Amino acid sequence: MRTTRLQNRVSESVYSLPVCAVLATLLWFIPWEGFSVSTLAGWAMCGLITWTMAETNNRFSLIRIRSRMPSCIWLMCAAVSSFLHPVDTPILCSLSLVAGIFSLFHCYQQRDPQRNLLSSFLCISLGSLAFPPLLLFILPWYGYVAYLTFVWSWRGFWGGIIGIILPYWFWSGWCIWTNDFSPLLNHLGQVIHWHPLSWTSYLSLPLPSLMLWGGVSVLTLIAIFHFLNETYKEKIQVRIYLYICMIQVILIQLAIVAQPEHFSILMSLMMICSSPFIGHFFALTNSKFSNILFCLFLAFLVALFVVR
Repeated sequence: MRTTRLQNRVSESVYSLPVCAVLATLLWFIPWEGFSVSTLAGWAMCGLITWTMAETNNRFSLIRIRSRMPSCIWLMCAAVSSFLHPVDTPILCSLSLVAGIFSLFHCYQQRDPQRNLLSSFLCISLGSLAFPPLLLFILPWYGYVAYLTFVWSWRGFWGGIIGIILPYWFWSGWCIWTNDFSPLLNHLGQVIHWHPLSWTSYLSLPLPSLMLWGGVSVLTLIAIFHFLNETYKEKIQVRIYLYICMIQVILIQLAIVAQPEHFSILMSLMMICSSPFIGHFFALTNSKFSNILFCLFLAFLVALFVVR
């Protein structure tokens, strides 16, 4: 007989996402530091990311049971991460990444995927306006198109190219109008600009950031091992979606190690890709170990809020 544990009651409850939304709203504005339009807009963008994750789960049945855990995991992690609260580069890049993955996954086995491919690459390109190195995601993106979504075609390839170029095409027009290309050239130069690696870069990270990185990384690693061990139980499209997230997690982890100066941005991107794994793990396991991990995760969120 299957024992219903705390993690299962939370994972399968229809009230989990509404309760997380209320808690996230309280944590977003408490401690109260005065009304800020930027913080309010950041809260709205976080809600949009949460909705996109929930919609992805609804459309593609990423979890075999009715559960909103990926959205809940993202929402609570974002609520205790103060660098995501104002409208700044981290939340903007997070929105562009989740929208890009959402559009990319709609291409799966489509006969004419160029519209969705254009949208997916356009989202990444728009995010790169805030964080130029995000353009480097274009390389693995084409790998996903060719080897995972099975929609490789020359029309799709050029659809992606148009999506990449479009924001910079308009920017170039503005540069022609003002007769000043230096902002565009300086921006593009930041794509491959690397800060010298030193131990002081890691030591300068605040304690909440190190806690967030360590906790999410360990939990994601456990969730990935669980997925790889149980992958035969999943539908092909679910495997593909989680494979994409897994590759993104690996790439972002390497980027954090190489460029800790961009920790806030890269960590926000990693949470986008880690949340489906962690939510998948908690929703589909039923052991004492996983239940203990779930309780520790809740305590971890409380500790992050206290020290942030």
